Amino acid sequence: MIIRAAVTQAARPTYPKPSRSPRRRVQLIEIAAGLTHTPAVSRHPYNLIESTERIGTLSLKMTCVRDFDEAVNDLYVDLQARGEEEQLGELCPFFAKLWPAARGLSLFLVSEGPMDPSRRVLEVGCGLALPGIVATMLGASVTLSDFHDLVPEFLQKNLANNSLPDVTYRKADWRDPKTTLGKFDLVIGSDVLYDRQHVADLTRFVLVHLNPGGRVLIADPGRAYLQDFTTCLQASGFSAEIGTMRVADGEGTKDVFVVDYRL
Repeated sequence: MIIRAAVTQAARPTYPKPSRSPRRRVQLIEIAAGLTHTPAVSRHPYNLIESTERIGTLSLKMTCVRDFDEAVNDLYVDLQARGEEEQLGELCPFFAKLWPAARGLSLFLVSEGPMDPSRRVLEVGCGLALPGIVATMLGASVTLSDFHDLVPEFLQKNLANNSLPDVTYRKADWRDPKTTLGKFDLVIGSDVLYDRQHVADLTRFVLVHLNPGGRVLIADPGRAYLQDFTTCLQASGFSAEIGTMRVADGEGTKDVFVVDYRL
């Protein structure tokens, strides 16, 4: 399957310069019992909002950063004060924004209907975990994973927002070849192919973690590396079927690619 003609090079993230305006802080998100992984309380300078996400027939309340550029700026100010600006790339709160690809993947899951609770689902680079939360609401047994230290705080809040039971969370970086989380029937991810090296990293991760006969769903906003990832999985015996989901993006809409890979 060739999809390159439909995929454009998305701009890599850029970080705004620090503002001279005073920083605003919010109260810490309260940590409640729930996740298998219990995080330590972390301080962050982000202003948060609660948004209502309507995904097909589902309605969810999600806590996220109020303004992504503002959040990056506030983090930069914190790091600059400590002389640690070089950590901005790794600590940047990409996880704390509701991206169009996450909405697209969530809408695709809803379009397929209830999920079999006996099949294990893993979301990689989950961030706010909108697709993973949707899969949980659809009945799946879901494991969420990410590497950012603040992700569990936001997950706790969003699980509580939607009155959901406990889920399994594993702090893990799918880019690390030593990462092993077990075997799963379905691996899902949204907007995870934003660097050339991610193609090889995600291919390796999928091959290690997918059960025989398993399935992979990747949602992508149109980055150049989606085609390369598709080619790699097809070379490993996967079929690939691409579709698009139109979702909200700011004041407008955006078409998101969702690729369904099957062994």
